[in-house]
Amino acid sequence: MQSDVNQILESMVNGDARASYQVFFLGQGQQQSLENISPVEILVDHSVQAWSRDEFVAFVGTIKNAEFLPIQELDEGAQGVVRYVSIQEIALLDAWIGRISQGDRLPELTSFDGIKPKAIILRRRSSVSDDVYLIKVLNDTYTLRGKSILHLIPTGVFTFMDGPSLVFDGHWDGIIANGNLALLREERLLTLFRYYEKFREAANEFVGSLAQHEAFGNMEFLAAVVDGRISLQKKLYRAAQGNLERIDFQRLQGFIDNGRIALKVVDGKIECSTVEEAKVLIDVLLDNFVKSMLTDEEYKAYNKAVLK
Repeated sequence: MQSDVNQILESMVNGDARASYQVFFLGQGQQQSLENISPVEILVDHSVQAWSRDEFVAFVGTIKNAEFLPIQELDEGAQGVVRYVSIQEIALLDAWIGRISQGDRLPELTSFDGIKPKAIILRRRSSVSDDVYLIKVLNDTYTLRGKSILHLIPTGVFTFMDGPSLVFDGHWDGIIANGNLALLREERLLTLFRYYEKFREAANEFVGSLAQHEAFGNMEFLAAVVDGRISLQKKLYRAAQGNLERIDFQRLQGFIDNGRIALKVVDGKIECSTVEEAKVLIDVLLDNFVKSMLTDEEYKAYNKAVLK
């Protein structure tokens, strides 16, 4: 992803005269599911081309020194780090970009009649490089009824024949290059695309299976702790991939008895009744307690790779 950003910036700074720009709007109509909406093109005049180029240069310039990491390698964002995700993992976005990149003539947007704004996508096309996209999530708390578009002026304002304008705030939420989405304003993007749904569903299912396991007691407290905490849901999503069958529960019982793992056993079953105990239990399920082959030191390790 870092090389993609550097290549984009170099191309724009050097003045790729063959690059052109298109603006696409994503809006959800009444009684229409998010999966069924398609991009529609907003035709722009030549003055907007210069504005679009400036938007790209400014945006890419703000992230050129960032460290880019796959979202799987870091549970939460960090200062100076931009996480990215393959758009193939976000079916809705993948479908939108697919429609745009097919080259078919998309419908032109002439009215916001009954439509809730969802996103704006700015596309950069060049004969010497792959397409690149900026994406911005729009406020969907209102519906623009019966407003006909007048034009998009170079300051980034959509004006209408009557009623309100739709104004950019100068911030794009992400950039799509080489099949990856770099997340600058993560929460807005991942919430729109319901990226976390699979983690929530998998976590709930896994906690349910723990309650049926002979080694575990009441898991209602764990379910309550995990509910609404994306970072913990993602950890349980990983834990559900197969660690449970490999855990030696007799050894685990010994570590609990001697106080090395801070969990409790009630009537022969492992339970948790505090947030800290819930987090320790998740560490157990992730097999995060490891021993060095070189020093025999014991660690709690969060990022591991299996030695082949």
